[in-house]
Amino acid sequence: MDADIIIVGAGFAGLTLAARSGELGLKSIVVEQGEGPDYPCNSRYSGGMLHMGMDDPAAKQDYLIALIERLTDGLPDRAFTEAFTAEAPKAIAWVRGHGAQFIRLGNHPGRQWVMAPPRRGQPGLDWKGRGPDAIVRRLTEATLKHGGEIRMKTCGVRLIMEDGKCVGVEVESNGKRSQLRGRAVALADGGFQANPELVKRFVSPQADKVMQRNARTGRGDGLLMAEAVGARLVGMEGFYGHPLARDAFTNDLLWPHPYLDSMTISGVVVAEDGRRFVDEGLGPIYLANTMAKRANPLDATVIFDEAIWTGPAADKISPPAPNPTIEMVGATIYKAGTVKELAAAAGLPVDALSDTVAQHNDALARGTLGSLAIPRSSDQYKPMLIVKPPFYAVPMCTGITYTMGGPLIDPNARVVHRDGHPIEGLFAIGSASGGLEGGPHVGYIGGLIKAFTLGRLAAHFIATAAGKPVN
Repeated sequence: MDADIIIVGAGFAGLTLAARSGELGLKSIVVEQGEGPDYPCNSRYSGGMLHMGMDDPAAKQDYLIALIERLTDGLPDRAFTEAFTAEAPKAIAWVRGHGAQFIRLGNHPGRQWVMAPPRRGQPGLDWKGRGPDAIVRRLTEATLKHGGEIRMKTCGVRLIMEDGKCVGVEVESNGKRSQLRGRAVALADGGFQANPELVKRFVSPQADKVMQRNARTGRGDGLLMAEAVGARLVGMEGFYGHPLARDAFTNDLLWPHPYLDSMTISGVVVAEDGRRFVDEGLGPIYLANTMAKRANPLDATVIFDEAIWTGPAADKISPPAPNPTIEMVGATIYKAGTVKELAAAAGLPVDALSDTVAQHNDALARGTLGSLAIPRSSDQYKPMLIVKPPFYAVPMCTGITYTMGGPLIDPNARVVHRDGHPIEGLFAIGSASGGLEGGPHVGYIGGLIKAFTLGRLAAHFIATAAGKPVN
């Protein structure tokens, strides 16, 4: 064997597995397609908020199990959920033990573990020297300290199978192919969001009209390798993302922040016909997924008024706030004294948009949102009346951060075959795995907590199988 574990991808998930397995006496080789100490990855680009379903991952286990089941409509296997929620607090303690710094941002339960130093609340990318970048570097140091290797400019190409067991991976580096063999292979390359063919196959009919709100490195290599050896794929249609100003395609100051969540959950979202097409009350992630699946993912516009613009849109709970940021950096914003004038300015059907806003206001005032042609939920996100001029319209696009689906895994992060049995020697962790997030309402659990927790679960199972004590 070249190493005990061959790991594809050097984000939080892969580095957690490498560092933790090194502590347990196993040697790992991590292959990473990027180069240099600042290689791009979603882990570095993340907001650094370590949460579970936008709640505290260190909360009581029974509470977290119920939360996951509610958000995902019972998607994950109960044994998987129990193992995941039991390990999550230990994962937080472990990464803190490697020098990770965390701060609290307010009293919101999902913002109790924010990697420090946090984002500075400025538009566009802001990652270098921030908390996530610091943790990537800390875990890299821990991996190397325990004898692990990280091979840059190297991609996984094909899994090596013998008698139904995964014993290695064929890799490519500088145009040359070679084999790396070990007792286990772990896929940790972060989803398939940056692969247009896979996005078109599973997520959106027009992948080129979905904004890449990510490091653009998750090309689904691990997914394709796992599928080729019989892995069962689950939850492939769902992704984590946000509605963005449509100008994000041409203006790098409009992604990954600020996103337009606050306006979409308070106002109304219409298509080019001036009519609503989605339940805005199901949240911005559900909206982003719905937009992506439309025949034209770029036909959505959010409509709101001055009260929303100076209220929720100016709230700095998730900086930078849309107001004033999107206007300051040049996003297209239509503004008018009446809804009819707004429709004309934004190129929307005047009568249809006026009717849509009037129906929204009437249903909200009467408490009959459920009777709208497309019912509007209000238990989680509270809509607001659109009555105070001036009125605003912002053309939107959907920004995809990472895909939720992938190879189904068991409670030990082993990849499950289409026939139902674990594929011996093959693991999938972080956003390269499937089965925890998704469901009909696209339940979001959290990419960072998945990375650290699944990385540790895989390390412990592999170490135990190798006869190493786990404490």
